[in-house]
Amino acid sequence: MTDHKRRMNGGEAMIRAAMANRIDAVFGIPGAQIYPLFDAIHRLPGINAVISRHEQGAGYMAWDMPKQPVYRERLR
Repeated sequence: MTDHKRRMNGGEAMIRAAMANRIDAVFGIPGAQIYPLFDAIHRLPGINAVISRHEQGAGYMAWDMPKQPVYRERLR
């Protein structure tokens, strides 16, 4: 019997690093270049994907989220 271990890809490594640093949301636009990242978000519990229509909108959302009182309460 062989042991089929799945290797961690770059997307999963990035999501695990984000989770280790208490990041619970990732903002962006899914595309072919970052499918492994969004696959890892789907596979690993505890992190949410916030999808934007424009890259700049995703940046503004990510910039503003830690400033919101509701988010600050969750970090305590």
